[in-house]
Amino acid sequence: MRGSLSLRVRLALAMGALVGLVTVWTTVSGRSISLEVLEEVRQANESADRGLRFETALATAVATTAEADPWEALKRELSTLPTELGALAIDLEGELRAAWPPHWTSGKASWDGYELEFRLSRGGQESSLLLAGGTRMHDEAGPIGTLFVFEAPRPPATPGTSRWVGLALTAMTLGMVAAWFLASGLTAPLRDLTRASRRLARGERQVRVVAHGRDEVGQLSLAFNELVESLEHLEAARRRLVSDTAHELRTPLTRMRCQLEAAEDGLAVPDAAWFQALRTDVADLQKLVEDLQDLALAESGQLELERATYPIADLVQPLATTPGRRERLTVEGPASAHVWVDATRFRQMVGNLLENAFRWSDPDSSIRLEWGSRDEGWEIRVIDQGPGLPPEEQARVFERFYRSEPSRARHSGGSGLGLAIVRRLAEAHGGTVGVHSEADRGCRFWIRLPPATP
Repeated sequence: MRGSLSLRVRLALAMGALVGLVTVWTTVSGRSISLEVLEEVRQANESADRGLRFETALATAVATTAEADPWEALKRELSTLPTELGALAIDLEGELRAAWPPHWTSGKASWDGYELEFRLSRGGQESSLLLAGGTRMHDEAGPIGTLFVFEAPRPPATPGTSRWVGLALTAMTLGMVAAWFLASGLTAPLRDLTRASRRLARGERQVRVVAHGRDEVGQLSLAFNELVESLEHLEAARRRLVSDTAHELRTPLTRMRCQLEAAEDGLAVPDAAWFQALRTDVADLQKLVEDLQDLALAESGQLELERATYPIADLVQPLATTPGRRERLTVEGPASAHVWVDATRFRQMVGNLLENAFRWSDPDSSIRLEWGSRDEGWEIRVIDQGPGLPPEEQARVFERFYRSEPSRARHSGGSGLGLAIVRRLAEAHGGTVGVHSEADRGCRFWIRLPPATP
């Protein structure tokens, strides 16, 4: 299941689960916090009722005191208050006359007839209280001031702090667990790819990685395996090219060395036939080198083409009138057919196909060179009456140095580069090549080129 989901989907699921968990916890915690607020309101109401009772008791004590100074009597009574309560008393002018705890007498009071604002500075910090209501105090002569009794301020507590901390720690832990599992699924195949890449860099070509699933990392693993297989094919092709080139060079060089050694030892006379044999071997070497150069340029995309629009009939006319071939070659095609090609490379393509046809056909058989329209373009065909090609060889006949004869003897074929060059030149012109053959019924090679529009 994990492998069938993309990384984005897996990440979205993990984050969604985390958000859902946080939401649930927030709801539960919010309900607990609401209950705490209700409890605090209840306790505040009880504290207000308690303060009012003490205010009434103290005011009564002052009113009934026998002392001449009621404020001194109030101060003495304030000392009996519980430690969790505080008190402030102001006279009719709003002046602070008594306070509990005693050090509060250093504070400043502001009275507007209903609300009392009290400010106290201590230790470089300033705190304030805002009190409303209060109880009027009297003595025998009448009103003397107002008394406020209240719960003494304490350092503020953060309701539900422990729950929020627990929630944060729980969410963080679960998020880390989810991220760990997600990262494990992501990094494990990446570590495999890293190790495989290092082995590949050391020259190991058999290395592969296992593709876990079809997600992005799985696709990366498949791409890596395809890359390694491509490198294997390229390495095999390189070794085959070196081996085939050495083979093709060895044959004419060996003949030339033998001829020169025979002449040096007096076993051969350097007559016209001897020089002609040397010239033939040198021509073979030159042709092989030129073919290799053309093929290398075409495969690397560096082949420069001087293209123009030409009638096909004019392009193939020099090939059709070559001595030794025109008697066996039949040429047929519409005179209106034009192609946009490099004339020299076009003749090289068709010439290679004709050379291959004449080499593999009986001396008294005929060869056909024809062309016609195909898929809005033009198809040039060379048809022979040779032995034909089996299906398994038709797919390989355009490979470098490939010959249908296993012995690869040069007397039965050329260098094995002619058809490979045809394919590369056709591709450079935006065309394709192919072959159709039946056993003992000859071959039909074709080149398909796009319309003659530059």
